Amino acid sequence: MTTGPTSDDLQARVAELEAEVERLRDVERRLQTANGRLEILFEDAPDAIIIHDLKGVFIDGNRASEEMVGYDRAELIGKSFLTIGVGLVPMSQLPKLTKILALQALGRTTGPDELILNRKDGTRIWIEVRGYPTMIDGRRVVLGVARDVSRRRTAEEKARHLELRTRDSERREAAASVTAGLAHSFNNLLTPIGGFAQLIEMRAGEENRIAKPARRIQMAAAEAAELVQKLVDYARHEAVEAPTEVDLVEVVGNARAIALETTGTETEIVFEPAADMPSVHGHGKQLERAVVSLIINAIEASPAGGRIVVRAHSFEVADSSDDSTSSSLSSFSDVAETVPPGTWLAVEVSDEGPGIPVELHRRVFEPFFTTKDAAHGAGMGLAVTQGILATHGGHITLETDPSTVQLLLPPADGTPGDAATAP
Repeated sequence: MTTGPTSDDLQARVAELEAEVERLRDVERRLQTANGRLEILFEDAPDAIIIHDLKGVFIDGNRASEEMVGYDRAELIGKSFLTIGVGLVPMSQLPKLTKILALQALGRTTGPDELILNRKDGTRIWIEVRGYPTMIDGRRVVLGVARDVSRRRTAEEKARHLELRTRDSERREAAASVTAGLAHSFNNLLTPIGGFAQLIEMRAGEENRIAKPARRIQMAAAEAAELVQKLVDYARHEAVEAPTEVDLVEVVGNARAIALETTGTETEIVFEPAADMPSVHGHGKQLERAVVSLIINAIEASPAGGRIVVRAHSFEVADSSDDSTSSSLSSFSDVAETVPPGTWLAVEVSDEGPGIPVELHRRVFEPFFTTKDAAHGAGMGLAVTQGILATHGGHITLETDPSTVQLLLPPADGTPGDAATAP
């Protein structure tokens, strides 16, 4: 004969069930807390978070996703990328989108991928998106995380455009420099030809039969000189304007900004202008291009996390017979020998790179000579810069340790060198 459970057994069983219920309630509370936290993270995340199925149909999204595309969540849920408005993703992006969805269907994480989105207000933005295939409520879905990168893309495009403009400008300046040199040589030949032809005409007299050919020689020499000048103007691709007084501090400040914007570098570039800098007589844009070229060279030569210092100041160069030559030139051994005495304005660009070896100081000013690889230099930067300085009656010097390039220019109110003139 069997007997049923005793009261003690029943009480023990009830106690076990009550403990289990309490444990389950505790688990439920924890799950609710965790879900609440996840909900907060989901809703308040700065990046757009969307959940879509393997065909690209929206299931859910957070507030940032609504702000990104301009649609309310109710307008997104149940619709695909191609059926929202005029199409959230333009047809031009369809091949890329199809490839992304195919990889996600295979369970692969995708991204970062950049796509164009059509916002509800008709504007277009660039987004960077990553996709993470997962399971939610037993359903295969994709958790997508996207952020608006339109500003970055715009900045990159602007930087590329400025880089192209800088390279184009450098090529034009290189052509102008070479052409100017050829023009100078041709003019040196044409001047005596025209002069001797004029002398022959004067001595021959009007009635002499060689007077007319002498005049034709003069006319041909004049036409040739005019043609040479036109070649110089064409090589520059710009009208040759008369030189004006130029604020050198403003020029260097603009050049620093252009170099930063063009390269997008994180290298620190410190500008240290002296107070009350005199102006120079010349072409502001040409000088700006020269300084931009030097700063970009310094950026490329600087190690990661390096520092570039750009200084602008004036100093005196004593007469060569005086041993008291300015100390600021003491490290530039070839300067005191070539720079006339007087007041000079200097722009110095110093970096923390290895510097140009002393044995190459002369060669780096040769057209097409470069210490860089082919992808980073055409070997015209310093050649063009030297040409620009020459047209302004200035000089350029190098120092290896520390790595420094110094531009010397005569002030507008006192010219130790020749004033700038158009070639």
